[in-house]
Amino acid sequence: MKSSTKDFIKTHGRVVLMVIIGSLIYSLGMNLFYINAKLLSGGVTGFAQLINYQFGLPISVMVIALNIPLFLIGWKFVSKKFFLYSLMGMGIFSLALEVFKGISIPYDSLLTSVGLGPILTGLGLGIIYRSGASTGGSDIVAKVIHKYFSINMATTGLAINAVIVMIASLIYGLDQAVITLIAMFISAKANSYVIDGVDHRRAITIITNKPKEVAEGLMNGIARGVTVTKG
Repeated sequence: MKSSTKDFIKTHGRVVLMVIIGSLIYSLGMNLFYINAKLLSGGVTGFAQLINYQFGLPISVMVIALNIPLFLIGWKFVSKKFFLYSLMGMGIFSLALEVFKGISIPYDSLLTSVGLGPILTGLGLGIIYRSGASTGGSDIVAKVIHKYFSINMATTGLAINAVIVMIASLIYGLDQAVITLIAMFISAKANSYVIDGVDHRRAITIITNKPKEVAEGLMNGIARGVTVTKG
């Protein structure tokens, strides 16, 4: 029993720790900078913020509510490991949002929000993604679309974020939409640096007589894109 407990901690303890750290950093960026400036994050969290800004419903509650149908879809179409890690990530992130709710630091410039907020959210999300987990939402949608239609996960995320920016422009005006777009770009860059490092242009050539099995393993196991060339 002790050995099995140690194996469980060894296997999952690092992931849990990284998700907790990433969620705390992500939620700090949201509460300290995004909410005060009415900036929008990407994915489901962005839609949860829109609902919060318009109707006052808690972001943490809306993150969970909007994720429920997506997780029901994910249970059938994505790997159980990714599903469970993402469920944990979503729960810890929602809890962290409440823990840091209402905290503030003194600053006056919108530039501070646009500069520091996305760096924190990108850093937090990068740590979560690097652990093999996610916060659910659009990540599950992107995973399913990538699995069955071979559309890059980043492309799906970009399309979802484009919808959020368009909605922001209709509700808050073009200026706020542009600021949100800048924040999304900075956050994505910070996220990319955490996951891939400063120079993330890497490619691996695999020669195999089992291309389908290898491709599925890479796409489902480490969420990487695959190009198959017959030779």
